[in-house]
Amino acid sequence: MLHDDISNSEHQSQGGWRRRYAVVILVMTGIAVLLGAFRLIGTRNVAGPVPDLPRPVESGDLADTPSIASPGYLGPQICADCHRERVAEFMLTRHYHACYQPDVAGMPSGFTPGQGHFQSRDPQIRFEMTKSEAGFLQTAIRSTQNGDDSMPSRIDLGYGSAPSDEVYFTWHGDRLFELPVVWMHSTKEWGASTFNPDSETDFSRPMSVRCLECHTTWFQHVPGTVNQYKRDHFILGVTCERCHGPAQEHVGFHRANPDERTSHSILHPGKLSRELLIEVCTQCHSNAIKHRGPAFSYRPGQLLEDSFKTVGGRHREEDHVANQIQYLRESKCFQKSESMTCITCHSPHHAELSADQNAFSNSHSCLKCHEPAACDNRSRLPVEVQDNCVGCHMPARNKIQVYFDTENDSYVAPVKAYEHRIGIDPIATQHVLLEWHRQQSTDESQSIAEKLSRILQKHWCDEADRLRRDYRHLAAIDAYRQALRLNPTPEIQRQLKDAIADRIAIDRNWILAARQIRQEQFSEAAATLEELLRRKPDLAKAHGKLGMVYATLGRRDRAVEHLEAVSRFDPDDAYGEGMLGWMAYREGHYEVAINCYRRADEIEPYNAKIHFQWGLALMKADSREEAEKRFRQALTIDPRHFEACLCLSQMLQTEGKTGEAISFARRAAKVTERKQPGILLHLAECLGEDKQFADALQVGTEALTIAQQKQPDLVPRIQRRLAEFRMNASSVISGRASPGAPGR
Repeated sequence: MLHDDISNSEHQSQGGWRRRYAVVILVMTGIAVLLGAFRLIGTRNVAGPVPDLPRPVESGDLADTPSIASPGYLGPQICADCHRERVAEFMLTRHYHACYQPDVAGMPSGFTPGQGHFQSRDPQIRFEMTKSEAGFLQTAIRSTQNGDDSMPSRIDLGYGSAPSDEVYFTWHGDRLFELPVVWMHSTKEWGASTFNPDSETDFSRPMSVRCLECHTTWFQHVPGTVNQYKRDHFILGVTCERCHGPAQEHVGFHRANPDERTSHSILHPGKLSRELLIEVCTQCHSNAIKHRGPAFSYRPGQLLEDSFKTVGGRHREEDHVANQIQYLRESKCFQKSESMTCITCHSPHHAELSADQNAFSNSHSCLKCHEPAACDNRSRLPVEVQDNCVGCHMPARNKIQVYFDTENDSYVAPVKAYEHRIGIDPIATQHVLLEWHRQQSTDESQSIAEKLSRILQKHWCDEADRLRRDYRHLAAIDAYRQALRLNPTPEIQRQLKDAIADRIAIDRNWILAARQIRQEQFSEAAATLEELLRRKPDLAKAHGKLGMVYATLGRRDRAVEHLEAVSRFDPDDAYGEGMLGWMAYREGHYEVAINCYRRADEIEPYNAKIHFQWGLALMKADSREEAEKRFRQALTIDPRHFEACLCLSQMLQTEGKTGEAISFARRAAKVTERKQPGILLHLAECLGEDKQFADALQVGTEALTIAQQKQPDLVPRIQRRLAEFRMNASSVISGRASPGAPGR
């Protein structure tokens, strides 16, 4: 993160403000340079009092690895002590198995010898999935001129199960990463998520905490990090406490009062209001994906919007993995009911049939509210399909936002999900009839099946062509595949191939542009991103990166054009507003910058970088009290944000709050491992101002040693300050030693 001069000449106090911020400038120069297999333990019990969630930062104290302790999660085994049958039936559900540790009995056949090979889209990169004494491994192999480079990673955790897909994760120290190769149960083959071929490790990507919140009950996350966790306590799977709340107090009470029959200190979701009950499910089954507070802080019974911001999304392929609630709310069934919730149709405690299984068995929920005779189309349907309510009104379709590459295909969606916008769907009904007529042996049924096939094929081809014109490549690919299943003609195969080629080109150009930006080839990156946007003009993230590139090239008007396009194409992407704010800040337009950061915060409400840069603009605009709030909020979100520590320390120093200024300066030094001479110099000056001259000399000497190696231009300043510290220290000593000297 490159920062401009953050001095504020309007707020100098006898020259001190200018001097103190000169240190920040020097530190920021250093910051610009700076920013350029374990055993898995799953402890199911916790002890001690329930801790509070983080409060706004009040001091600079910092633990070695700050994290949020468990608020009292115990795990389903503890629940089974009293609710054995309920837990036993729940253990058969997919929620319970949403995250697991690998075991021999549960892993798919792809790990058997001879079946664990996967060749990626890049001819130089392949993967081997094996089982060894160390456990299950996913090994990335890159072919080079000097032979193969192998990077084995142990599979420590997994998501998913039959009949969809299984995704695997590995620990690198205390950071969790998602491995690229997955097992696809629907086709019994390996696939790969899109990965960066420039990676020098195992091609994994950081495992975000929002994903863990929906696949586990508890993980101890380190605030401010993407994927750092405490590994000594987690509860895998979506278990009892995810819906009922932490059980420690409940268990403690009832163990102490075994004869008490009234439930204490636990939530019964069924007693919540309709909306709060729905939100117990939609904490995961929605687009509520942006945090408003710390990870794992939502509790059933709370307003979901207090913990998460729900993003919009223009199209289904842009949805979060599971967004059933948006479409359910659009249904007349839901709108006309005062009591319909998720559990009207779904039992949270019992295993349910998947979308790949018999839809007739899932139609019983419809009959709770609708009489069979209420279906206007019933009499015109064959008797055998008259009760297939789900097939006609909630068809199972591919979840196209979850896709993988196989060795022979790309953007394959292995997961099906029921349509939750319940309604009249003639296309779905025609598919139901097609399947029935194809199973009949009469000439009449075969003729009807052929006619339906032609009608549906035309529908899906027309739909695919429309989607492709709208640059919705993933949705177009899926629509072409629907048409191909009906009749695999060469023309449809060609169209599908072309649509896939468009999407591959977009992915490749995105990776190429990222490489060019890393290598500071900004003109080349601009050309690559322009080419990408010709294929998909509404890709917000590409506009954002192109705006940044043009800003770097000094082409301000083009930069603004593309940065403003970010929120136009994706109102939930804060990158454009953040960059526009930074440009305005650097140009001295501080009020403009403040407004940009305010809008960015509305989009991304729990982002330390936004609050920090917002604080810089406020500081320049003479809003010091508000700037201090922004810096403190940045540190609440990311306790290791050393730049916010430094700026906050500077502000506190000028306000005469030397003790707290020293505390935050010490934190900044600690977070940067005492390797930044400018930060150490600032700490030494704070100590000197507090008349701790011995400590100031020690820290200043430390700063001098590092500066002589890393930042020679800072050496004269440090030497002058050291001389001042020695002189002041001598004065204090001589004053104390002389009986006639005045007291200090």
